[in-house]
Amino acid sequence: MKKIILIIFALAVLIIGAAMFAMAQLSAGSDVLESGEIKLAVWQPQETHIGAHGLILISHGTGGSLYDHRGTAKALTKAGFIVVSVLHAGDNYQDHSKLGTLEYFPDRQKELGAALDLILGSAEYGDKIDPDRIGALGFSIGGHTVLNLLGARSDFNLIRNHCADPARDPRHCAYGAEQVAEVPDQDWGAIAFEKDVRIKAAVLINPVGTTFGAGDLDAITIPILLRGAEQDQILTAPFHAHNVHTRLPSAHDYQTVKAAHHFYFIEPMPWPLRLAGIEAAQDPKGFHRTRVLRAVEKDVVDFYIKHLQ
Repeated sequence: MKKIILIIFALAVLIIGAAMFAMAQLSAGSDVLESGEIKLAVWQPQETHIGAHGLILISHGTGGSLYDHRGTAKALTKAGFIVVSVLHAGDNYQDHSKLGTLEYFPDRQKELGAALDLILGSAEYGDKIDPDRIGALGFSIGGHTVLNLLGARSDFNLIRNHCADPARDPRHCAYGAEQVAEVPDQDWGAIAFEKDVRIKAAVLINPVGTTFGAGDLDAITIPILLRGAEQDQILTAPFHAHNVHTRLPSAHDYQTVKAAHHFYFIEPMPWPLRLAGIEAAQDPKGFHRTRVLRAVEKDVVDFYIKHLQ
C-alpha cells in the first residue's frame, strides 16, 4: 500500500510539474503589462521602430486566458504588428465571478478601452505604435466585446427571449445567458455602447450574436473579417456568427469554416491540459486543429495587412 501511495504521489508531482512547464511554454515570447485590474500579454516584432507598427488588440472567450491565441499573435508580429491580449477580470480560466452579472458585458468592453489606453501610454511600447493603425480581434464572447467596442447596441431582452427555449441553443444558454434571462427587465434592457474610433479594422471569430437585432450594428462601418464554425457545439447556428453577418450594415468578409468546432481558433494546448479534460483542448477524431487554425490565421494576417499597413 505504501508503495502505491508513493507511486500516486510521484505521478501527481509529475503532472503538476508538467502543467507548470506547460504554462511557461504558453507565455514564451511575450511580456506582461499590468495596471490595477488590467493585465495584458504583449508580443512585438524582433525589431521595432518608433511609430512604425500597427497594433492588434485581442479579446479572449469565456473562461479564456492571455495565451489562447498566442500563435496568431506571433504570426501578426512577423507581419510587423505589436499584439496585446487582454485578461478579462471575472471571466477567465481562474475566475468566473462575473458570468451572468449586470456588469459582465459593459466591463468587458471597458477593459478593452482601458487596455488600449494602457499600451498607448506605456513608456516601453507607446511610441512604437502608429495610432492610426489599430485593429481588434475577438473570439466567441470576445467577438461580442469587440462589436460593443465598435459601437454595437446590445439588447439583452433578446437573450432573455432566445433562452426562454434553451433547447435550441443549449450550450450558449448554459454559459450564463440563462442567468441573464432571470434578471428583471428593469435591470437590463438595451445598452448603446460608446464607439471607440481608434479601432480601424476588426476580426470576429465565432462571435456571440444573440443580443443583436435590427439596426443594432449600424454604427459599425470599418472593415470586418467574420468567421463562423460549421460544427459549432457552443453557439448554435444561425443565432450567432450568421446573425452578425446579416446585421452588419456594409460589405465584409464572411465565411463558415468547414468541419470546424467552436474552439478551433484556440491554439493547441500542451498535453497536461489536454489530459486534464479541458473541453477547449479537445478535438473530434480526424479534425486537424493546427491545419485549420493556420489557414484561418493566414486570412486574419492578410486582412490586417490590407487594411492597416
